[in-house]
Amino acid sequence: MQSKHIFLLLCSSLIVLFLFVNTAIAATISGNVYDDSLDKLNDVVIKVNSNPPQQYISKDGSYQFELPTGDYIINAQYSENKLLKYDIQENISITKEGNYKLDLILFSSFEDDTTPELNLDLLFSNADGNGFSIVKLLILLFVILLFFAILYALYRYRRILKSDTKLTAALNQFEDKEQVQLLKLLKEHKRITQKEIRQEIPLSEAKISLMIAELEHKGIVEKIKKGRGNIIIYKIS
Repeated sequence: MQSKHIFLLLCSSLIVLFLFVNTAIAATISGNVYDDSLDKLNDVVIKVNSNPPQQYISKDGSYQFELPTGDYIINAQYSENKLLKYDIQENISITKEGNYKLDLILFSSFEDDTTPELNLDLLFSNADGNGFSIVKLLILLFVILLFFAILYALYRYRRILKSDTKLTAALNQFEDKEQVQLLKLLKEHKRITQKEIRQEIPLSEAKISLMIAELEHKGIVEKIKKGRGNIIIYKIS
């Protein structure tokens, strides 16, 4: 029974000693509070995330905290008409006891919300100021693409014009309006079966075969055998 009492006494002493040592190893953090013009600020609310948390309202532009060893975040805020005007957050680390001075300089809380003005001159000049930028590069690429697009359009136009000229020359070789109709049909489809030609031009199989043979002889079309039918390819381009 006596041993039990002695054990409890030792445990209590260790706990008291631990609390005393932990409390004894403390530091005093103090300083002044300024705005971004380095003028002292009054009525600043200063908080530190100690255990338990501490709060200090600076009435004369200064503050002070007693903190044990550890890492902390000090947050200071100044408001006018219930609107936050200045604030700051500082991280501190206390490794030993002593007196430490930490002045807090608060900055406008609206600075981060300010939208920078767009300087159009910067879009057209690089850091070296030689007048070349990404915007100008994009414009140059656009001009190059437009140039090639115009060239391609001219090429296509010339091919169509040339094809129409050849077709006109081929049409002039024939007086038969059915032959002319067949030529126009071939130009429209480029590739068509002989069966499909009969569906478009209601003539006999023999008549259509004769017309196709004449066009093939003149080099206007090419006939390819496929299965039991023929594919007619228009060759003028």
